[in-house]
Amino acid sequence: MDSIFHRLQVTQPPRAEQQSQLLGSFDEKAYLTARQLKPGDDPYREHAFNLQESDRLGSERAIRDTRHYRCASLTYDTDLPSTSIIITFHNEARSTLLRTIKSVLMRSPPSLIQEIILIDDFSTDPEDCQLLSQIPKVHCLRNSRREGASPDCWPRKKPEEDESTLKWTFQKRF
Repeated sequence: MDSIFHRLQVTQPPRAEQQSQLLGSFDEKAYLTARQLKPGDDPYREHAFNLQESDRLGSERAIRDTRHYRCASLTYDTDLPSTSIIITFHNEARSTLLRTIKSVLMRSPPSLIQEIILIDDFSTDPEDCQLLSQIPKVHCLRNSRREGASPDCWPRKKPEEDESTLKWTFQKRF
């Protein structure tokens, strides 16, 4: 029996030269240390997870490949179009937001990433997103009010379309 556990692979951490090339002049250490917990602060208070441990987790670590073994064994066309990645957030911990961006940039072929668009859903500190836009390929958009999972942004079908020819349209609200 061939199970997923027999075929797990580990992606290697990105090389230092790759990291500096993809992040440009962005000062990761300054970004993270500007918002660290003070001694005695509850690490679970703001984000419902241990922020202190999250801050210590590096993004340059080997990560286990948890894809189904059939997905991991597929061969993909090398001539794929580039894409835009959209990440929405509200009051996200800096360490987790930065780790997400770095993971996309460092573990994806650069030719496939056109841009990363961060949508700040009216976080308390607008600087979190603005600073990240210093990273090449990263752009920041900020909602002027808290939108959340607004029905105005949900995909909708046009009344004249049936399920077999469904085309999605999105309203842009920022």
